[in-house]
Amino acid sequence: KYGQKLLFKLSEIISQEDKIRLVAVSDITKELDNGEVDAWIKLARTLSHEIMNNIAPITTLSQVISGYFTKENRTLEISDLEPKTITNTIKGLKVIEERSVGLMSFVDNYRKFTK
Repeated sequence: KYGQKLLFKLSEIISQEDKIRLVAVSDITKELDNGEVDAWIKLARTLSHEIMNNIAPITTLSQVISGYFTKENRTLEISDLEPKTITNTIKGLKVIEERSVGLMSFVDNYRKFTK
């Protein structure tokens, strides 16, 4: 069959009169394929974990910041905002920026790794 992955083992048996070489051939295609599937599953889990670690805070902060500027489904006027709201918004936006930059860096490094 084409595409088989084979393992060759060479053993020498030496007796008083002869030297015999024994070659054992094993098809390890299935074992390697199972290992590749496991590796892909682990990679997918790692990617998912790293992406979610950055997206969850971005989503949460976006919702919180949006809530600062609305009340009862209407947008607040600038005059209704407190200085602390603006300060908290800036802090939240900085965290969103940091997480976004981190996520972009992670994806960029992954892209470089897979080339």
